[in-house]
Amino acid sequence: MKILYIEDNEKLAVVVATLLRHHRYDVEHFALGQPAMERFRQVFESLDAVIVDLELPDAAGRDLITEMAEKRPGLPIVVYSGASGLKDRFELYSSGASALLSKPTSAQDLLDVLKGLIDLPPEAIR
Repeated sequence: MKILYIEDNEKLAVVVATLLRHHRYDVEHFALGQPAMERFRQVFESLDAVIVDLELPDAAGRDLITEMAEKRPGLPIVVYSGASGLKDRFELYSSGASALLSKPTSAQDLLDVLKGLIDLPPEAIR
């Protein structure tokens, strides 16, 4: 299972990527939104899910979500953020987010959400 992970907090990214790899996910991490989007455009068809933070130094996570969802409808996109913007859940779901997780959350919650979304047929996500 291939996951694109976009998170600017390097310590958290190492922990989450290690956790996911331990559970047999192939994780590609980016700390910035623009390089992540460049990579997304190259590999979007092979991705099983995306995990994205909302507050990145060079891009708004919402904008990334919108573009990803337009390019690949039904792709599971998990917003994993400590941003207060999670309060506007309707906007995030309307942009293409499949699930919202607030930082911090348990490792098991993240794994459960990913597994549940990846196991769903794409039409059930949108």
